[in-house]
Amino acid sequence: MTTRRRAVARFFGIGLIALLVVGQIVDVVGRQYLDWYAAQVQGIISSEKQHLENRSRFLISDAPVEQNAAAWYRLAFAKLAPASDQTLQMLKEAASREFEDDSRSLRNLLETRCEEVQSSRVRSALRSTRCDWELSYSWSGSAEWDFSTESLNLAYCQLLKGHLQARESDREDATTTYMEMLSFGSDLDGGNLMMNILGITVWKLGIGGLRRLVDSASDDKTLMSVIAQRLSMFEGRLPTLRTGLTFERMWLATGMATEAKGFVDGHRAGFGLLIPWRAVAAWRLSREIPILDELRLAAVAEDIATRKRLENAIKRRVLRSRSPLVTDEVAIGVWPRFASEADDVAQSYHVLRVAVALQAWHAAQGLYPVNSDVLSLPLDRYRLRYEQTNQGQGYRLFDLNIDWSTLLLDHIHRTN
Repeated sequence: MTTRRRAVARFFGIGLIALLVVGQIVDVVGRQYLDWYAAQVQGIISSEKQHLENRSRFLISDAPVEQNAAAWYRLAFAKLAPASDQTLQMLKEAASREFEDDSRSLRNLLETRCEEVQSSRVRSALRSTRCDWELSYSWSGSAEWDFSTESLNLAYCQLLKGHLQARESDREDATTTYMEMLSFGSDLDGGNLMMNILGITVWKLGIGGLRRLVDSASDDKTLMSVIAQRLSMFEGRLPTLRTGLTFERMWLATGMATEAKGFVDGHRAGFGLLIPWRAVAAWRLSREIPILDELRLAAVAEDIATRKRLENAIKRRVLRSRSPLVTDEVAIGVWPRFASEADDVAQSYHVLRVAVALQAWHAAQGLYPVNSDVLSLPLDRYRLRYEQTNQGQGYRLFDLNIDWSTLLLDHIHRTN
């Protein structure tokens, strides 16, 4: 019996040693996977950081300065911070009245609520050649920007300034102000998801101001030429959620790495040193990584069907996830809606470009063209269809959907 017991003990001893050896090998593989993941994340961060640092601004000013607009915006936001939500509501209501307020009322509002829009800080921001918000890509920096109210205050003040200039027939100055709104919106497009959403809102306001200006000055051929040239600068750089979703992806990626390290550190003590916790952490991490790829695809998805598919896939990942970082991911519920709003802004921009070209043609020829070939604009790529109406004194623009055409604009020329 003694010999048998020794054999059994030897068997279990050898088995235990083998198990420990296998465990250590598996743990080494787990460590290598975690190191590989960390290197991949750092590589992607370096690439995205370089992309943002090299991002040029849309300069409306004729006197650019080699500075970072984001630094000036932050100083302006600090001055705007005391403004209340009540002030913002007042500005929104004034903007909704468009050109109905008289010049005196608009000027009073600008002088009492919008002094910052004329400050050297805002002027310096708009003259700067680059805009790098210098946001952190790590999970710890995911909530470091909160100037939503201040951004909207500045945007509405710009809008009211443009309205006053248009009302007082300073049309070129009004054009510059509205274009500066688009430039500001594009600056916000280089930040996190909330900033991207605000940038889309600012673009909506700026495009709306320009649209009303074009309608009120449609016979001004010189102005139409100026607006057309400045609008063309933004082609291919319209607001999206790409940068914001990239930040969300990087925050999740770095947060997952930190979460995996914390999981290992929390278990590697005492007898826990004998268990391949790094392999377990690597396995847990590998189950969460697919959501990062889906967020990458979401950032560049252009059609509604793809977005819907990705939205559903990401939601399923969130429901199945065991990571608090993933289950608390707030961007999942909002990005499809605001991606559609970005599409609407792009369509409004393209419609405005076509409308400006048509007004310039009418100012020169006395009627709108028979077809759109003379405009030198890619209406097919814009998914727009043009139709002359009212014996050359009107036109319609249609949105070319997959199965039908939707009327976007029905315009009849009126002498200004």
